[in-house]
Amino acid sequence: MGGALGQFVAGEGHDENLPQPGVEPFVTLLPFVAALAMVPPIETPLTYKDADGAECKGIFVRPATRNIVPVMIIVHDWNGPDNYELTRARMVAEQWGMGALVADIYAGARPTTPAENGAEARKYYSDNALFRKRLQAAVDAVKARGDVDASNIGAMGYCFGGTAVLEMARMGADVKAVVSFHGGLSAPNPAAGTIGTKIMLHHAADDPAVPKDQLVGFLAEMTAAKADYRMVIYNLAVHPFTVIGGPSYNEQADKRSWETTTAFLKEVGLAR
Repeated sequence: MGGALGQFVAGEGHDENLPQPGVEPFVTLLPFVAALAMVPPIETPLTYKDADGAECKGIFVRPATRNIVPVMIIVHDWNGPDNYELTRARMVAEQWGMGALVADIYAGARPTTPAENGAEARKYYSDNALFRKRLQAAVDAVKARGDVDASNIGAMGYCFGGTAVLEMARMGADVKAVVSFHGGLSAPNPAAGTIGTKIMLHHAADDPAVPKDQLVGFLAEMTAAKADYRMVIYNLAVHPFTVIGGPSYNEQADKRSWETTTAFLKEVGLAR
């Protein structure tokens, strides 16, 4: 698979839940994934800049067996890009036949404690213009590549990243579809008109990070924007339910969210 989801660098916690090494995701899918992994994806650093010249340090992962690929931008959670996002990028390449950019919204900043994680994330939550600037930089970076089908770009993210990809839809970024996994739903800068990007959300029924009024507000925003969206709510799941080995991990919800996303991306023409 190119690495288990449980293989992380110590100290790089996801929403304060540190996964344990050696836990394999989606055990029933391993034979299929193993066959795909016979030709491992190509991984290369990708440094790009935002409109103000801030340097972002991403990683581009692509199938070795395809020349021009659709691409998925993967936005990290609150502690910045690490092995979690890289492993998801490998899964994208191996299972969906897409390229994947592990984006760097933090422009090289790498917080190491929950307090630092929160402080870094709040920089972007409180400065919507900066947030959007960094998101646009990731889109521009993949569109500039010669091995990418620039008409077929998607974005996905977890926690902070889930919030980020919804912001991409609101700002009208040139992406076909976005997928948010247990992301925040607040909108300091709601969509000004119709949202053209197709949206999928995976939401935990018991998510203290998303109050009920925030959920209601989001649904109203999507209705007003005439968005083509779908939301799956996982009962008995909490935030963040996709983090392998963490106390909130829910294997069933994690597997279902991935399988549902696969079907969604095939429907919109991104995944093979």
